[in-house]
Amino acid sequence: MCGPKPPPPTKISLTVGARTATPFPPTLTDDSGFTSISEDGDQNTVTLVSPGNIMIWKKSGDISKINAITETGGEDVFSTNPTEQADGSWQGVVGNFPSGNAETYSITYTVNGVSGTFTQDPVIRIKPQQ
Repeated sequence: MCGPKPPPPTKISLTVGARTATPFPPTLTDDSGFTSISEDGDQNTVTLVSPGNIMIWKKSGDISKINAITETGGEDVFSTNPTEQADGSWQGVVGNFPSGNAETYSITYTVNGVSGTFTQDPVIRIKPQQ
C-alpha cells in the first residue's frame, strides 16, 4: 500500500548580475527579495533553505557565463553538486546538513568585455527546525 505522494522539492533561485562597467561585485538577489551589491555583503547574503531544496543560480546583466558553483569547506552543502544547465543557469540539491548551520560557497563568473573571472562567496543556511 502506497502512502500519499510527497510534494515536489522547493526550488530556490539566486540571481547573479553584473555590468561590463562594474563587473565586481555583482548584485546577488534571492527569491525573498534580499539584494546585496557589496563584497562585504557576501556574508549578509544568506539564502535560507531546507534539505532537498533545489537551488538554481541565474545570470543577469552583462554576465556572459557562470563558470562554477563550488563548496568552500565546512559541511557538505550539496547532496547533488551544482551543474550547469542547457540555459546557462546552474542547479544543485541542498544536502542534509544540521538545522541552523550556515556555510559559504563560491560563485565564479565571467562578464562580457572584461578579461578574467570574478568570484563571490554568499552563504547558504538550513532553516531552523520548527
